[in-house]
Amino acid sequence: MLAVRHVLVVVTTVLLLSPAVTNGEAAATEDQAETYQQEDVICAELFKQYVHPSFKQDGDDVEAACQLVASRGRGNGFWRIVFAEFKECKPDSHLDHQLLDVLSRMLAKDGAARRTQERMARGDGFQQERQRPAACLSPEVVATLIERARLAEGRKIDRFIVAIVQAHDPQAKPFFMEILQTDKDPAGGHLRQIDGGRTATT
Repeated sequence: MLAVRHVLVVVTTVLLLSPAVTNGEAAATEDQAETYQQEDVICAELFKQYVHPSFKQDGDDVEAACQLVASRGRGNGFWRIVFAEFKECKPDSHLDHQLLDVLSRMLAKDGAARRTQERMARGDGFQQERQRPAACLSPEVVATLIERARLAEGRKIDRFIVAIVQAHDPQAKPFFMEILQTDKDPAGGHLRQIDGGRTATT
């Protein structure tokens, strides 16, 4: 609970210091409104202090902040900042793990949305007038994770697989087929799965 309080203090401070929106500003164009969403000051502050900090933070604080950034940032466009930082950071670094954690949480929500879309398309007890949930992250996110997974060694591939599975994205099917494949080796040996999906000749 203490960790949540620390994060809530940051959120409350940001809200108090943020300028109030006037009636005139509320009448801004849709493009401007989208820009305001993408520049979410709460996400930005939590991201700076806990997800991508300049000094080590308490683990529980980071967990709470990651959850809030993932929850808010998925739908308002802040995911683009998280994804851009992920592509630029050093692979397998602490920051890399932190950013993948946030992206994985966002992809889990996207995956839930895709599953609901599939059930609605089949008419599995959903009313036609119900609003269709949307996947918010670009397909490039899953494509990048697949690329990183193919380069990962040993059990380092596991965290990528978890994130990709959660996304429930059709583009990942060939990748999973590669992992599950157990075809014969030309030399007569067999391929067996090891270390979360990597294969070795036996």
